[in-house]
Amino acid sequence: MRTVNLDTVDKQLAELLSIAETSDSIVIAKNGRALARLSSVRSNAGVRTPGRHRDLISVSDDFDSELPDGFWLGDK
Repeated sequence: MRTVNLDTVDKQLAELLSIAETSDSIVIAKNGRALARLSSVRSNAGVRTPGRHRDLISVSDDFDSELPDGFWLGDK
């Protein structure tokens, strides 16, 4: 992980973005104290498989029925 001082970030932004895209994150510091981390955005969605979780989720038959008044009034 590379650390860069805040007052040099504006001059090196394009270079820092390129580094962050291809390697670890970069810490931006002010007076030796870390303020922010610059890192690439990676998609971790992976491959979607239709029907992968079939039969693992169920919805009750009364899902869209009216809720009792006690629900809205906080009664138990």
